[in-house]
Amino acid sequence: MTGHAMKVDNEHCLQAGMDAYLAKPVRGLELFSTIESLVGAAAGPESEPESDHGGNGVLDWSVALENVDQDRDLLRDVTAAFVEECPQMAALVESSIAAGDGTSLSRAAHTLKGGMRMFGASAPMEVAAKLEATAGQGDVAAAAEIYAGLKPMLAEVMQELKAFVANPESLGGV
Repeated sequence: MTGHAMKVDNEHCLQAGMDAYLAKPVRGLELFSTIESLVGAAAGPESEPESDHGGNGVLDWSVALENVDQDRDLLRDVTAAFVEECPQMAALVESSIAAGDGTSLSRAAHTLKGGMRMFGASAPMEVAAKLEATAGQGDVAAAAEIYAGLKPMLAEVMQELKAFVANPESLGGV
C-alpha cells in the first residue's frame, strides 16, 4: 500500500516484487478484492457500492461513502475533520505562496488533493494535484496562479461539506 497513485508508481512497485498495488485512500472493497485475489478466499462483502452521483454538486457522495465502507457516521466524522482542517491548509498554501516556499506549498496541496479524492471531487482534486506538482518543481509563481483557480472550487466543496455536517440525513438514498 502506498500514497503514490500514479500509473508509473504502480508499475515500479510491481516490478520491484510487490504482489499487488493499492494507493491511498484505501477503499474497503478494493482492499478485500485484492486480498481475495492473492489468497483465493472470500475476504469481503459481495455487493457493489452504489454508483449514482450523490446530487448535482462538485462532490460525489457515493465515492465518499465507498471510501468509508458505507459507514455514514464515520463519513460525518471524517467530513467534520476535513471541514476543520481545510481552512488551515488553505491558509498554509497562501502563506507558503507569500513566502515563496514551494516545499510547504507542495505538502499543503498534497493534503488538499487527498481530501478532494476522499470526497470524489475530481475537478478540484486534479487542480490540487497540478498545484502540488508545480510547487514541488519550485515554480511558486505558477503555483499561485493555479491556486487562484482552485480557491473558488474549495469554497464550493466546503459549502457542500458543511451542509452535510449540519444535516447528515441530507444524503438521502445515496
